[in-house]
Amino acid sequence: MPPLVQLLSAQTFGAKKHAATALARLASSNSDSQTLISDRGALKPLVSWLNAFKEAHKPAEQADLFENPK
Repeated sequence: MPPLVQLLSAQTFGAKKHAATALARLASSNSDSQTLISDRGALKPLVSWLNAFKEAHKPAEQADLFENPK
């Protein structure tokens, strides 16, 4: 899990997107994973990245973020 958290601070959009998608899948319906993700410090960089994404992209592109992870 630490490598995924580190990727949230990567320079490239793709690395951040893949890390966020992986963390979302790990956290889905799993409270132990949710706690671990939080304890590893992923929430602050994840929220920062999502806010930056929201500012930079149109609503249609936001909807596509997790529906079609590549």
